[in-house]
Amino acid sequence: MAHTRQSPQQKKSLDYERERRNEYGEAPHGARTSIPRNRRRGHKANRAAELVDLSPLRRRAAMPGATVVEEAESDLRGRRDRRWRKVPDTALRIVVARKLARRR
Repeated sequence: MAHTRQSPQQKKSLDYERERRNEYGEAPHGARTSIPRNRRRGHKANRAAELVDLSPLRRRAAMPGATVVEEAESDLRGRRDRRWRKVPDTALRIVVARKLARRR
């Protein structure tokens, strides 16, 4: 596989596309604690919502002759999970363009 030579301008352009910057506004090492915390928060909300959905069904299940398995499955399937997702950092090209626009 032959390697094509690139001009300095092409290298700079590629670097601006590949290099990323965190624009979220938190401390640089804050992600170490905030990412696990946000994931925990979403999972905890899902568990709490499941308890709310299932508590009346548990009471009914204690009564004789009750069939609540299908109701429980349909209730849980109808809910949408609360989920937190990571957002990728912004390309350096965009960050520099915004900074230059602010200076004008």
